[in-house]
Amino acid sequence: TTAFSSLPALVTDEKNNPFHHSYIDVAGTITTRSPRPQLFDDPEHGDESFFYRQIALALEQRDFCDFEIQFEMGHNAIHSWVGGPSPYGMSTLHYTSYDPLFYLHHSNTDRIWAIWQALQKYRGLPYNSANCEINKLKKPMMPFSSDDNHNEVTKAHSTGIKSFDYHELNYEYDNLNFHGMTIPQLEVHLNKIQEKDRVFAGFLLRAIGQSADVNFDICRKDGECHFGGTFCVLGGQHEMAWAFDRLFLYDITKALNKLHLDAYDDFLINVSIVNIEGVKLPSSLLPRPTIMFKPGKGTQHHH
Repeated sequence: TTAFSSLPALVTDEKNNPFHHSYIDVAGTITTRSPRPQLFDDPEHGDESFFYRQIALALEQRDFCDFEIQFEMGHNAIHSWVGGPSPYGMSTLHYTSYDPLFYLHHSNTDRIWAIWQALQKYRGLPYNSANCEINKLKKPMMPFSSDDNHNEVTKAHSTGIKSFDYHELNYEYDNLNFHGMTIPQLEVHLNKIQEKDRVFAGFLLRAIGQSADVNFDICRKDGECHFGGTFCVLGGQHEMAWAFDRLFLYDITKALNKLHLDAYDDFLINVSIVNIEGVKLPSSLLPRPTIMFKPGKGTQHHH
């Protein structure tokens, strides 16, 4: 649950290691990585790592559409912070899938999705369907839907809606534990997190044409500020236009506490957007965040 200090030897050992790099034929070069400090040093200096907090919040969600948005931002950070400013790595949409680490990352991404599905099943809630972006979920995805794809299993499951049940893709997991917790234990843990009052900054995200970090500070009216958080948006010049239909939530409870503020006080959120080359972008690329208060389970508040 704590931040790690370096990339594992599995992907850094250079000798006879298929996970170290690969060749990009269309660019005539090998893949590159330039890990950034945020990958190894929790930006919020908390007791738990950035990734643990983000994934735990995603697993709390009881609707796939809410889960997906929360989960995607944690997923994005691995891409952005492993690839960094390197031109042929994980942080660039054009070359990200050439890095062998991409497949390790996405294998784990699929496994965490399966953990959420198991949680939903345990909760007695829908786990193999979505109620958002229904038109896109029915759209065939290349290259899986291509006539050149001779794998009948992936071709038969070449739409998003057909990919929910991973059992139909003929694989299983040894277990679906999360940090040593079984599904019932994990649900107890997540419910305990939700016992306390929390405040979130809500961001309505959309394509900005490049990969970038979104950093923000929480500021009192007297000018005192405290680091609020950071997350990553993945993009590039060849990306399709996209926009989320709901908010990505970032827990700012601790930042507010350090400034002796609560959700209903008058304060500012100052947003800074910096691309992977370190160039500052206009903060107007994204709508200003909104504030959301979530009372702890069983608590009552009057304002």
